[in-house]
Amino acid sequence: WQAETGRQFFKFICEEVEATNRVPELTAAAFDESERRLVVGWSQGSVQVYNFSNGTLLNNLLGDTTASVTSISHAAYTKGKGDHRRLLLAAFDDGVVLQWPSKIKGRDCNPSRRMETPAWMGIDLADVPILSMAFNWPTTLVCGRRDGMVMLWDIQTGFLMKGETGSTLLVQITEKPAEAGLVAPAIRSVAFIHKIPSVCLASDEAGQIHFIDTSRGESAGSIKA
Repeated sequence: WQAETGRQFFKFICEEVEATNRVPELTAAAFDESERRLVVGWSQGSVQVYNFSNGTLLNNLLGDTTASVTSISHAAYTKGKGDHRRLLLAAFDDGVVLQWPSKIKGRDCNPSRRMETPAWMGIDLADVPILSMAFNWPTTLVCGRRDGMVMLWDIQTGFLMKGETGSTLLVQITEKPAEAGLVAPAIRSVAFIHKIPSVCLASDEAGQIHFIDTSRGESAGSIKA
């Protein structure tokens, strides 16, 4: 669509639909860092890269999960002098986050990293859906989860980050209601404030907007939307 007018100016049929002869649900989509490619995710775990101006399938981003894709993002970091790396990221309904190189050779591309929590941390993060992601330079990836928790990852290592006190940055910012059987409001959206890079905003499905100090891994307050 044209953003200024709301008019549709182009559409195309994805090859995932054509190949399976059925209509899987398109669950996530985002442009890459160049805004020249469209990355789409499907309900059965497929991730694809398209030339959005003509509908050509450029790449299949392969993975080891068949869970629904919940969020797509991109990131970049510098590993060493002159070693600049750009990534495509996808989060899934089973709590997995996969990375692929943004510069892809060939049609199919295997993931370069699976974001995971080391066993020595003693934290079980499996099977909780990640609903939203946001990246902030140099290496911080924030993920909002269905259980009301926010995780801060280091995309360079693939591990959960540690704050100024050495504690793991895993923040429970929405609390489970007192009534039995109710769950904490899910974190539906996360975003960084560009002029205050250490602050992340997280909105939950109850209409609350939370401010997170990413350097400490602590909630810095909230407002009602």
